[in-house]
Amino acid sequence: MTEAGADERCPSCHAPVQESWLTCIHCGGPLAVAAELPVGTLLREGRYRLLRVLGRGGFGITYEADDARLHRRVAIKELFPESVVRHGTMALAAPEARAAFRDAKGRFLGEAQVLARFDHPGIVRAYEVFEAHNTAYLVMELIEGRTLADLLREHGPMPEAQAVSVAARVAPALEAVHDAGVLHRDVNPSNIVLTPTGRVVVIDFGIARRYDGSTTGPLTRMVTPGYSPPEQYAEAAALDVSSDVYGLAATLYRLLTGTAPTSALDRQQGRRLAAPRELRPDLSKDVSDAVLDGLELDPRHRPQSMRAFVRRLGVAVPEPGDARTELAGPAGVVDGHTEAAPVRDAHVPPPAPALNQSAPPPPAPVLVPPVAVAPPVAVGPPMAGQPGAPPVAAAPVAGWGVPGRWKVTLPVAVAAVALSSASVVPVSGLLALVALPLLATLGDLVVHDHRLRTGQASRRWHQWPHSTVAPLRAVRNLGVALGWAVPGLAMAGVTIVAGVLTDSPRWSTLHDVLVRVGGALAGCLLLWACAKGGPTFQSGLGVDRAAGRFVDQRGKLLQAGWVLWIVAIGVTAFGLWLSPEVWPFGR
Repeated sequence: MTEAGADERCPSCHAPVQESWLTCIHCGGPLAVAAELPVGTLLREGRYRLLRVLGRGGFGITYEADDARLHRRVAIKELFPESVVRHGTMALAAPEARAAFRDAKGRFLGEAQVLARFDHPGIVRAYEVFEAHNTAYLVMELIEGRTLADLLREHGPMPEAQAVSVAARVAPALEAVHDAGVLHRDVNPSNIVLTPTGRVVVIDFGIARRYDGSTTGPLTRMVTPGYSPPEQYAEAAALDVSSDVYGLAATLYRLLTGTAPTSALDRQQGRRLAAPRELRPDLSKDVSDAVLDGLELDPRHRPQSMRAFVRRLGVAVPEPGDARTELAGPAGVVDGHTEAAPVRDAHVPPPAPALNQSAPPPPAPVLVPPVAVAPPVAVGPPMAGQPGAPPVAAAPVAGWGVPGRWKVTLPVAVAAVALSSASVVPVSGLLALVALPLLATLGDLVVHDHRLRTGQASRRWHQWPHSTVAPLRAVRNLGVALGWAVPGLAMAGVTIVAGVLTDSPRWSTLHDVLVRVGGALAGCLLLWACAKGGPTFQSGLGVDRAAGRFVDQRGKLLQAGWVLWIVAIGVTAFGLWLSPEVWPFGR
């Protein structure tokens, strides 16, 4: 291990050198190189030992470190702008850049002071800040999770209920920031993290500013195109809470549509902003209009608080301190459970393992490094015990689906296809007339529960009990299921015709092949309809809920899941053993 501040020698001639030298006076070789601190470096008199580099942005390097005093893993952000070079463990700036480096250090320490004011589960925690090696270090909680930007790249736009619920969980954290007299000024999908415990965390307070109801005066001209309001582009601007409302509305626009809204400058020059509902017709008009209200160019026309914006979305305002998320929608029920992954600086072009990819670089340089979160295998302090909503009762999910869902759907699907290949008529009928309506009804009940929990039960029938809703939806879904089952039933019909035409000893081999293949294809098409579903036919959500009974929150099979596999293997073997017939089983 290397104790920072140890004696240094020239890497070329190995002569002793001083920490302030940029070149060796003995051989003339360069001493300073831009590089991360080596693994094992000790900081703060040996309290922190660096374990690895988590990411690097244009103005800082973030490390995972071990806190020997409190026996926990932390994230340490080192101020290290591109104009600075490394000499041993020292950060040195060229003479012409030293004044800017001092200013950056002041802003860096200001970020720490901003974060230190908050003890909210929706805001990344700062533990301490210190100066060493001619630069500054910020010690923060190590967050396991993925940013919304990462999840959007992997899964695409969220279902409406999920996106709105995420925004509703971000709002209380930003409200706490505003109550403390601070504006975040950089709310975007790259600065919001979902953790494996369902916690929603706002990160990157690098350009946060204090305000007293309205901040007017010279500000750092720092923007994220698409997410920054027009007033933030001005060097002297009046900013208030509505500026962060614009950022949250823009973030929700991206969650719903998969694209960032048109930048404020382009809109001021006449470029039109498409309503979310134009890009996704399945979205409700109320939510689409609420997002547009938050994206008004005139700050006076936006909701004037986070609470007002959440109410405008038509959902219940989360209790203070509730940063966990429980989401439901056409694609599944989400409790925020995600596999951890790296996040990079939202304002740095996409170099490799860096953190938080989102919008393109801002027009002006970023002066303070963003808060980073841990990559996949990061180990941090446990999140259990954080204030927040109770654990979600519905099926857990990763991304927008149940983790390990395939471990349940695969054996069931194989068994169903095997049976369908052996007996087309009974199995196709069961899938179309029983499985599809039941799964869709189960999905409807999930959405029904979600409306009640989130305050979206706006119609009278939304408040009816399951015993009333389930039969009505089952009857309705039975009719809709026939439409979804058309491809599978058509394939079953073709198979029946082929089976009847070849049903003679002379064509027995061809008969078996046609019935076996046709029945398998019919089963696959019907299963595809079950898994897919849509906004008005929630069979996909029903599959998620059913799968959640057989796997735990991390996607591992429960005892019931193993039993399911054993039964499925037996049914598959039975289906393959049977002689293929249109009706009934066997000959």
